[in-house]
Amino acid sequence: MSARILKITGKRIRDPLAVVKLGDFRLREAGTLDTAEALRDPRLSLYCLDGPRRRALYVRTPDSVDLTREPFIWRAQRLHAEELVAIDLDELDELADGMEDPGDRITLLYSVGRCGSTLLSRAFHKAGCLSLSEPDVYTQLLSWKMSPEQGPLRLRRLTRVLLGGRGPRPAHLVLKFRSMCMEQAGMMHAAFPEARMLFLYRDAEAVVRSGMGAFCRFGSNLWLLHHFSRWAPLRPLLRSRLPRRLQMMRHWSPCVDLYDTHEWSRMGAVGMLAVMWLSAMARCLALHEERLPWTTLRYEDLIESPERILAQVFQACGLPASRVADAQRALLEDSQRGSMVARATVRRWTLREADRRTIAEVLARHPCIRTPGFILPGTLRA
Repeated sequence: MSARILKITGKRIRDPLAVVKLGDFRLREAGTLDTAEALRDPRLSLYCLDGPRRRALYVRTPDSVDLTREPFIWRAQRLHAEELVAIDLDELDELADGMEDPGDRITLLYSVGRCGSTLLSRAFHKAGCLSLSEPDVYTQLLSWKMSPEQGPLRLRRLTRVLLGGRGPRPAHLVLKFRSMCMEQAGMMHAAFPEARMLFLYRDAEAVVRSGMGAFCRFGSNLWLLHHFSRWAPLRPLLRSRLPRRLQMMRHWSPCVDLYDTHEWSRMGAVGMLAVMWLSAMARCLALHEERLPWTTLRYEDLIESPERILAQVFQACGLPASRVADAQRALLEDSQRGSMVARATVRRWTLREADRRTIAEVLARHPCIRTPGFILPGTLRA
């Protein structure tokens, strides 16, 4: 069968927290090419799925763009995309079924977000791994209704075809996900039972403070939520719009259902980020209780004792200790340099006492995770 070439006639403005979708581009049909030939092109990489049309959308980026070095793959794909190639999903599945799995040569890196996960991804890259930071098709799949049988199969197929024709299979692959993908971790384990699984987290107050500085930008959904919640006369309008937003958020953070719209209109953006932190932590705790093979670590310990923590992480991932010194060099860099959340561009955000009360209010609803500095069982120690 043939793949369809889609020329880009325009790109739409994205919210910093938005998930990839076909609507990120304005497109027009521009011919066809052979599917097998398309997948051999090293400039093509999987961007998102178009569910209604049953097709996968790849973006073509210039030779000068190395997605394996990008802090956020989805952002680089969108920024540098020259055209899209649409491939029939059934045909792609058939090709994927003929590819091999990475076995125990894959590490799945999850986190609460804003906690050094991009830094750790870069450390793996420095150590010679193929480390891919936030291919967002996984986040998109959170909104798909998949059975326990369909989900792992879909995730396995997409992982096999993720980078198209970008060279031979790596000796070790690291996939770093956006924080919301913790909701998918059980299915990913079912898809790749031999994979090594890492979860990186950080004190809730530090995560919220960093998230507000990075994502609460003028015009963003988080900015609107923050400002509408702070001015009481606007809260009724906010409550009228919240149900639709919360419906979308349920795919990412099931803990949103612990609070009603009146509470949300008061807790605002600080509450939203706190709930996202809590959802990721709660999912990790639940999967730990199901005996999934997690390795958990804290950002604070990684920064305090990088050599000791990295040595333990590399041992858990089956990587040689001799590479720890190379990995440590990444900790001296700004891992998000050149992105919208690079250190130089992120505003300093100071938590007010009211913000701390909001975070405490969010955590009070959970039976176990009730403090910002909660330590998960089995966490590596410095």
